[in-house]
Amino acid sequence: MFFDILLLYYILHQHTKLHQHTKYRVMKKLLLISALFLMGIAITINGCRVKPANKPDEVKTMDDLIVSPNFDWSTTKTVMVFITLPSEFPNELIRLYSADNEQIFYSGYGDRNTETLATAITIPSSVNMIKVVYGTTGRYKPVLVGVEDDLVYNFNDFKKSRGDGCDLTGFITYSQGGWSSPAHGNNPGTTRDAYFSEVFPNGLTAGDPTNFTIKLTTSGNAKNFLPGGGNSKVLTHSYVNPLKKDKVAGNWGGQIVAAIMNVEYDRAGHMGTNSKKLADLVFASGPFEGMTVDAFLVIANKALGGGGLSGYSINDIQSYAEIIDINFDNGADLGYLTCADNGGSDQCGCKKGLRSLTMEYNGTGPDVVQVIEKKNNVVIYNGVLNSGDQFTFYGSGNDNKMDNTIYFIVNGTQDASMHTSCSVDIFKGDIYGSFTVVDGTSENDLHLCEGGADQCGCDDNINYLKLRYTGTATAHIKVKEKKHNHKIFDGFVDADNTFSFTGSGKKGSMGEYIKVYVNNTLNTTIYTDCSNSMEVGDTYGDFTVVEGTSKNNLPLCGTDNGGGGGGGNNGGGGGTNDNFNGTLAFEDLWPGKGDYDFNDLVINYDFDVTKDAQNLVQNITATFTIYAYGASYHNAFGFTLPNVNPDQIISATGYDIAQGSIYNITSNGTEAGQSKATFIVYDDSWRVMPPIDPGIGVNTEPDKAYVDSVTIVMQLSFYENGSFAQGGSVSYDDLDIGNFNPFIVVDQIRGLEVHLPNHAPSDLADPDYFGTMEDNSIPADGRYYKTSNNLPWCINIPTIFNYPIEKADITGAHLHFGEWAESDGQLYPDWYENKSGYRNDALIYQKPE
Repeated sequence: MFFDILLLYYILHQHTKLHQHTKYRVMKKLLLISALFLMGIAITINGCRVKPANKPDEVKTMDDLIVSPNFDWSTTKTVMVFITLPSEFPNELIRLYSADNEQIFYSGYGDRNTETLATAITIPSSVNMIKVVYGTTGRYKPVLVGVEDDLVYNFNDFKKSRGDGCDLTGFITYSQGGWSSPAHGNNPGTTRDAYFSEVFPNGLTAGDPTNFTIKLTTSGNAKNFLPGGGNSKVLTHSYVNPLKKDKVAGNWGGQIVAAIMNVEYDRAGHMGTNSKKLADLVFASGPFEGMTVDAFLVIANKALGGGGLSGYSINDIQSYAEIIDINFDNGADLGYLTCADNGGSDQCGCKKGLRSLTMEYNGTGPDVVQVIEKKNNVVIYNGVLNSGDQFTFYGSGNDNKMDNTIYFIVNGTQDASMHTSCSVDIFKGDIYGSFTVVDGTSENDLHLCEGGADQCGCDDNINYLKLRYTGTATAHIKVKEKKHNHKIFDGFVDADNTFSFTGSGKKGSMGEYIKVYVNNTLNTTIYTDCSNSMEVGDTYGDFTVVEGTSKNNLPLCGTDNGGGGGGGNNGGGGGTNDNFNGTLAFEDLWPGKGDYDFNDLVINYDFDVTKDAQNLVQNITATFTIYAYGASYHNAFGFTLPNVNPDQIISATGYDIAQGSIYNITSNGTEAGQSKATFIVYDDSWRVMPPIDPGIGVNTEPDKAYVDSVTIVMQLSFYENGSFAQGGSVSYDDLDIGNFNPFIVVDQIRGLEVHLPNHAPSDLADPDYFGTMEDNSIPADGRYYKTSNNLPWCINIPTIFNYPIEKADITGAHLHFGEWAESDGQLYPDWYENKSGYRNDALIYQKPE
């Protein structure tokens, strides 16, 4: 114990040397702490020789964790996206959503020359599937794509058939997290415990009985196995009652086990009220389109157990097992499962490519008409047609299947092209150039549906708009949302040209209304909450609606009869908006170790990035909301864009820095002396958010008065008056907003910065702090801001963070945080969510009623 006190004295003495201007305050703390320790010697001397072991059910503290030196503490992952677009319509808007449609990760356009989208997006680590939405007219179906290190999709997927009478109300499924929850009330854990022995009298077996299996003998064993985490892998041994920490099969093992539980509990009548069986439903699209859930699980179990992948990938099987688990999660219906095709007359659609087409010619005639398949230039129709003539033709492939693309040639000149793989919705009545679709058939003689006129409207909120500017000359157009006055478009648009943009809210929503400015003067207000019906062709001021979508990509009804160009100049024409947000939670005693309540600063960030049709960044609205700071130090907050030079910023405004502060801000709003664009958002938490009730900071002690959060909105301009900054444009990929570098400056000491683990300091940080006290940074190895046992001083959470109260270790407040850290992020990647069994609410700060 005596040596512990000497060590404490040494640490505080070192801290004092590093903080010369706070020596008096630190020495006072030293004397107080030393006195308290000396007073406690008589009481604790017998107990401080041996540290008691953790009880089996005791939550580990941060200091108890065994964390890999390679773990980066990230709750997000950066994914490369490669999407091949349909050649007939390569200019459509692309949006990437979470599978439940709650989050939008990207909105933009592909390269019209290469007909591809290649970009990077940053998403929560817990996301394993992304919904790809192409176009805004409803012609293209949304598709689910599994995600690991990248997302790859080619729009040659198959379109599901459509039929009436598939009532899916009353179905219920549960995710892995639901099935693993402790029993409470009527939650999934209660259902699991109540019926497991009935549903699985011999235990639950997943895998291939002829090779390797996982057997879970009781409900408790199922609870302890789920959720499965880690890299998905084929079993090489059989296991009885493995634990989640064993990661015997990774994520797909957990998804398959959860899918088996959903199917069998439903089959036994213990879940939902629909008379149909979950096992008999089929996948609506994707590689398993038309396959029943039961048949899929045969393939999945065989693959898991080492019997072969049956021509599919592990990622395919993992993703579609998860679809079973989440499609009806707690009674929702995400639309990825549907009724099997019973061959009834109500079935129609396009499935696995067209076999025949009957078209009507709308030209004048008589004209020589040819239909040619793109592949191998095969002529599949040749004839002379008059206006109103109908003609039928078939593909040259097996079962008369057509090539994915066909061309209509009139008198030797191409009149139109048509995509026939069924990745595009094709209806009777669709018009392609001088030709109208009369009918067509695809696999199993499935006929095309009548036109999709019923699939339009305005539901909830508008999330995408294309407007035509009807002014008489090129103008500077800005679009701002009601929320925080966010700019979601800022560019120059030529007269009679179109421009497009997306919302910055959840699901891409634009909220209640937007304001549209022409040359910095308000021109019109457009209500975008669908309470007032909006249609294509509606006029607002000098703008006409050309197209738009609302909830679930529902296109607006109506037609646009205007002319118009294609979207303005490079860098200033059409545009889209991307949103990236989360919460940062800091400890501020670096290089000394903190108390790991991660509330010395709790600040939410929300970056709304507007880019043009070439994916060049035009501006960023950066919104920061301070929720709490449990610190006596007067800390500042800033961030760096690591791939942006200061001269690529035209201006940065909105920061809150007091006159005479220690920060030197240049004329364009960046901090002087930095080789990369660095911004100081504010200089002192105590000044911008002063406490009402004296205590340790603000909003961390439940018995102290609550202080309303403070919001600071910065505008970063990359493009103004038709030009980019002197340093040149910045592409969205180069911006890499998902990997921005935030930091605090501790107690007005400019060189004393605290960053996320393995994030390099700015040019103005003092390198002499590295390797002192508890810091174990090794700059030569790219190792920064970690202790010797790999603990961080800051974490980044991809949502609003419910942070611990003062002095409460985060592992006690968020009960799976420790498992997440010790598993290198493989287990409980969603540890911060408010799910059953995830939190100790008594240790989480609650806003007073």
